Amino acid sequence: MNKESLELVKSKLVDVLENSNIDSVDKMELALNIWLFLEPELYDDNIKVLSKYGKKRVLKYDKE
Repeated sequence: MNKESLELVKSKLVDVLENSNIDSVDKMELALNIWLFLEPELYDDNIKVLSKYGKKRVLKYDKE
């Protein structure tokens, strides 16, 4: 995916999450799953962030 397409997907994701009635923790999980699918090299950093906030949740994205 080229950089322009990636930026478009990210902006649409933000729009959807900001304008939905989804619980905030579920929004975070959904956003991370989509983001990690688009940019898998960020996987390990995001696991550390989730652990830092005590919300160690199982992500549906498998980095393999």
